Amino acid sequence: MAAELHDLAQDSAPFSYRALFDLEGFPRLAIGTLLARTANSLWGLTLVLFVLQRYHSPILAGLATFCGIVPGVIFSPVAGALLDRYRRLRMILVDYTVAAATMVTIATLALIGHLPSPLLLGIIAVSSLTGPLSASGTRTLFPIVVPRHLWDRANAIDSGTQAIAMVVGPALAGFGVALVGGEGTFLFTASLFVASGAVLFGMHDPATPGQEVVSDAKRESLFRSSWQALGYVLRNPTL
Repeated sequence: MAAELHDLAQDSAPFSYRALFDLEGFPRLAIGTLLARTANSLWGLTLVLFVLQRYHSPILAGLATFCGIVPGVIFSPVAGALLDRYRRLRMILVDYTVAAATMVTIATLALIGHLPSPLLLGIIAVSSLTGPLSASGTRTLFPIVVPRHLWDRANAIDSGTQAIAMVVGPALAGFGVALVGGEGTFLFTASLFVASGAVLFGMHDPATPGQEVVSDAKRESLFRSSWQALGYVLRNPTL
């Protein structure tokens, strides 16, 4: 009987985008996600243009891109375990803080003339480690914040912010590097991460089923949990 009442309530619930944006916290999540994804898209192209402009080396530009992606991919199982154990929003804000600090550091060192290529690659590699925290964290927040009957609408907003960021980010990067150089564009990108963090700051993670299990899992080794999660993915062809 309870299940039938629940299904009836779901059927009678509003399915509009207005109902979606009336949900507490969802507008902030959507805006923060759009800003951060635009900043990430900006960062990727600005980095390549900056290296080509400053060091005149396509090889170094490729290495910089490699350092900005691969360490984060390798670290992603650990990032997933951290997102399971701790508040997702806190982990997301950690990544935004690291990203903004990275860009300010690179811009500052470049402006004062103390940015050799090995230091640049090292800074990029270290900063990429936290990237999966926001990339995966925001994706997992959407179905938690939104009730099941609005998941399709939320998925559309999620995909839409990604599409907008992929178009707007590179365009802003090209204009920015042409007008104010790579350093100025890095500072602008950092401001987008700061703005995204400010939008999300103060939000609380919604309660989710199984939190007691997660709390018990905190006593287990972080790397053991990461390895188990990776093994689970490898054993399931769908994943």
